[in-house]
Amino acid sequence: MNQQARIKAVELLARSDEFEAAGKLSAAESSLNEALRVDPENVESLYVAARFYSRALPKPEMAREYAAACRKKAVAMSAEMDDILGSGAVRSARHIGGIIGPY
Repeated sequence: MNQQARIKAVELLARSDEFEAAGKLSAAESSLNEALRVDPENVESLYVAARFYSRALPKPEMAREYAAACRKKAVAMSAEMDDILGSGAVRSARHIGGIIGPY
């Protein structure tokens, strides 16, 4: 994806947010869909779409579809970061008996 397409997608997401805040849900949905068309692999676009269809304009099936796509991308990104950090990286948090935090 080229840089201009990413910039356009971010601008469209910002416009969608403005429309949503103004109560113009149809215009917000149009801008969101255009952002997804311009850059369909953008994690932020997928995240915003999942939240939009979960809260602003309830469409549970669409919300779940976008949430699943966002999670899939996020898991892949997390795995890539784990590879970069390497297996010997010191973790800043551990899970012990239901409590999560640095120890």
